Amino acid sequence: MSERLPERLSEAIRRDRPIRFRFERRTISAFEGDTVGSALAVAGVTITSRSFKYHRPRGLHCMTGSCPNCLMQIDGIPNVRACVEPVREGMRVERQNAWPSVDRDIHGWLNTFSFMMPPGFYYKIFQRPRWAWPFVEPFIRSKAGLGKVPHEPDHRRRRRINLHPDVLVIGAGAAGLAAAAEAAKAGATVVLLEQGREAGGHLLGDANVTLRSGLARQMIESGVRFLPSTAAFGVFGGRLVAAAGPDALYRIRAKHLIFATGAVEQSAVFPRNDLPGVMLSSAVELLLHRYRVLPGTRAVVLTSENAGYSSAWALKDAGAEVTVVDLRSEGGWPEGFPVVPGSTILSAQGRRRVTSVTVGPPGSTSGRKVACDLVAIASAQMPSTNLLAQVGARVAFDDAVQVFLPVEMPERTYAVGAVAGSRTPEAAVAQGRLAGLETAAALGYEIDSAELQELRAGAAAAGDRVILPPEVSAASGKQFACLCMDVTSKELKTAAAEGFDSMELLKRYTTITMGPCQGKSCMLSSQRLCGRATGRSFAETVPTTARPPWVPVEMGTLAGTRLTPRKQTTMHDRHAVAGAEFMWAGDWRRPHHYTTPEAEVD
Repeated sequence: MSERLPERLSEAIRRDRPIRFRFERRTISAFEGDTVGSALAVAGVTITSRSFKYHRPRGLHCMTGSCPNCLMQIDGIPNVRACVEPVREGMRVERQNAWPSVDRDIHGWLNTFSFMMPPGFYYKIFQRPRWAWPFVEPFIRSKAGLGKVPHEPDHRRRRRINLHPDVLVIGAGAAGLAAAAEAAKAGATVVLLEQGREAGGHLLGDANVTLRSGLARQMIESGVRFLPSTAAFGVFGGRLVAAAGPDALYRIRAKHLIFATGAVEQSAVFPRNDLPGVMLSSAVELLLHRYRVLPGTRAVVLTSENAGYSSAWALKDAGAEVTVVDLRSEGGWPEGFPVVPGSTILSAQGRRRVTSVTVGPPGSTSGRKVACDLVAIASAQMPSTNLLAQVGARVAFDDAVQVFLPVEMPERTYAVGAVAGSRTPEAAVAQGRLAGLETAAALGYEIDSAELQELRAGAAAAGDRVILPPEVSAASGKQFACLCMDVTSKELKTAAAEGFDSMELLKRYTTITMGPCQGKSCMLSSQRLCGRATGRSFAETVPTTARPPWVPVEMGTLAGTRLTPRKQTTMHDRHAVAGAEFMWAGDWRRPHHYTTPEAEVD
């Protein structure tokens, strides 16, 4: 069972405002500011869902809504991301995709017989005789899928709001906050979109709130129009940005676009890498600092740079026993922990939760076993370039950071922060300020040229060279590249051998990157495994085509309010003052009568 840690300044919860909600047959206690995921973690709920195809147990993984592991039925609405959904008094929460329960799912037999379900098996079997498929298809669909469609209406129509600011900034992390503040201070009208409930981005997982609070204060004081819980989900013709808010669909046409969409931390591929307790380091830091939850008492941290040791220190300060597995072998890492150098995680062990991992040099099949109940992976980040690709930016592989970064931008479009390759908060802030000042200068506002030169130097600062974990482990067991669709490294290799030898073809055949995360949490591992299976390098393996929507959007939001065009005569107001009741005459509103028929006769 996880623990609630002592109070700290950086926490998001209000301990003076307790909340209670129903979780299946239990009542869970939480605090205002908790998410459903953090509240369940404190209550000792380890298994948050069952996987899409094999019904394997899954637990909290990212805490940012970028993976499928915490999709739940909340107040009758399916597939709600529990890790980012705030708790509310009296809400009803149920796990899904299992029978009779997620803790004891009888459909787990599908994992045992997974060898009978190779990639594309539904194209190959039950097709002859022709009458067989209509009988088999309903059974297959009943065992897969996510959630149940509610019988009653589960959404309402949103308003449509059109905005035309000078500058639109997408993402309110360090870079986005700095860009919005600088452009607004110079005199531009600025709209800032943020998918989360509050500004900060990756800074929300930092124990030190000074930088985040300072940037947020500057943004507010400069007059930026800040729209939290509003996600940009697509860029369309004419640089039209569509965003979904809590109560409105925004259609925004800005003179300048600044993309500060950040990066999504990626997992490593090794046998049983999907067990509950295997988490991203950023998720661990959010639980520790924002929600004051200790997710495990014996932790293994996999990292390849000094920045990964922040998770190790945070866990140690919270009272956990920590072992660090460092991919580097040359030394130079911080002291204070048992360190296994030049090694990676070869496999994980456990049934309902991770209980130990085997660590050893990359490529080996056996190694040292380390007991643990938590694995924090701090290995790589994938820039969120999807919206940039939709606006027409070109990306190319960067060998230093081992990811695809934007290299050619359309006119009046900027990329700043982690999406542009910045590795430190200082570099992200410098890039953001630089983009904000450059957009202001392009709009005709007076800017200090000396300050621009100084910011360009800070924006170009680079971090340590990135070392990625192996594409796949040499140990045996299911190694998942895509948690959404239960696609393993073996299935990708099989599909490539059958001729599906590009990311686009693999996507269509194995459904990799087509799940709820849309490739956010699996694109890096998918590209690397595709390259391995086809004999190409990572740099030669082009990512899939970016298409909207980038984030899930309710159908009611897309529909918006129904607009009915109408025409009025110049005397319309005179008729209304006289008490007229109007009727439709084509598109025109014409007076039908002024009083009741009886009064007119009199």
